[in-house]
Amino acid sequence: MAMGHSLGGSIAILAGESNSHVVAYVALMSLVSGPRIKEDPEWKADGKVTFYRDVPPGDHHTTEQKQYDLPYSFFEDALKHDTQNASNYPPEEYALIAEPKQLIEIDSPHGYRYHQVIIHAVNAHIETFVMSLPPIDSRTAR
Repeated sequence: MAMGHSLGGSIAILAGESNSHVVAYVALMSLVSGPRIKEDPEWKADGKVTFYRDVPPGDHHTTEQKQYDLPYSFFEDALKHDTQNASNYPPEEYALIAEPKQLIEIDSPHGYRYHQVIIHAVNAHIETFVMSLPPIDSRTAR
């Protein structure tokens, strides 16, 4: 199983589509292409763009930040692979996403980690989905 949030969710989608060993995946808020990704000459020249995130536990803003460098190849890959959130997919494209799949929409900000009620709702949906999967020994690689 592959699971991820945001960029990690998009990677989970791509892994689920392209790796026969991934028999299920969970992608949370996996919007990585479309209007949020724009070609940026400075990003291309630098070869990366830098982001900063709160350090664990991540349930509140911290003054200490972790630096993440996103390579320009991410933008190039986003142009090749449309991993828009499934709710934005045209039905014919959503139908192409590998099974098992389940679309759950929760009214939440991207940084839902700051909201315990939303965390519990997300975790409950993930648990229900995972528990609905057949046992590993009865699954076959795609």
